[in-house]
Amino acid sequence: MFTTGIVVCAGARKIALFFTGRRHVGENLNDVLAQRVAELATPLQMCDGLDRNVPEDFKVILANCLIHARRNFVDLLVSFPDECSHVIRDPGRGLQT
Repeated sequence: MFTTGIVVCAGARKIALFFTGRRHVGENLNDVLAQRVAELATPLQMCDGLDRNVPEDFKVILANCLIHARRNFVDLLVSFPDECSHVIRDPGRGLQT
């Protein structure tokens, strides 16, 4: 089972949609984008790097989330403090705590 959360910001309005079932994000997003006005700007999609998260039929601006990778460095911080601290706290990498 998977849960897809989609947040839409339109002016001052925010709309949250949630889908729970056997379908992946890309399939759910594909259905939502099929009902969207075609002339609107390309939507921004934030998700992890799983290829099934990307809709097949519609273009999106893909912004992959790195939190899953960051968690591995946090888990290893005790064993490798110098190496992991560099990755976790380096502002140039965008992975600050």
